[in-house]
Amino acid sequence: MHREPNRPAPATATAAGTCPEHGIPPPSRPTPRPAQVTRPGLAPIAAAHSVELLVNLLHQPKGALAPAPPSTPAGAAAAAADVGTGPVPHQLRGFMADFSVLRLSAAASGVCTACSPAVLSRLEEEGDAFLRRALEDPAALEEASGLTAMKAEADALDDGGDWGFGDE
Repeated sequence: MHREPNRPAPATATAAGTCPEHGIPPPSRPTPRPAQVTRPGLAPIAAAHSVELLVNLLHQPKGALAPAPPSTPAGAAAAAADVGTGPVPHQLRGFMADFSVLRLSAAASGVCTACSPAVLSRLEEEGDAFLRRALEDPAALEEASGLTAMKAEADALDDGGDWGFGDE
């Protein structure tokens, strides 16, 4: 296994030489740590979780607005019995080091660029024009959601003090 981050992997020179033959330009720099970039077993795990989440979501009476599952095992079992296919967690966080998966949930943010009331109402009012504007200029979406104002408020609170994150 290649572990030297400052030197390219041994096969990089060979790979860079074959890229132009296939019409692909060689990379501008080699991948620093090839062993950490690819997890071949992760793709099937992620795909399986995605399929199960989609099935559960499709069987939810509230669809994408389904509430987060209860955090206790007894509450989760009761919620699964109500729906039939199981809970729809807001987020899954997997840890390959110990092969665990956490089901996470959080309250919706009032300035979420995806689901805040301001964004949803603008989308309903303006339709495709709003979508196009948001895709062409992400700042327009931040402005519509209120995220720009929240950032400005946070910047105003910054007292310029040293938080200990400088170049030390």
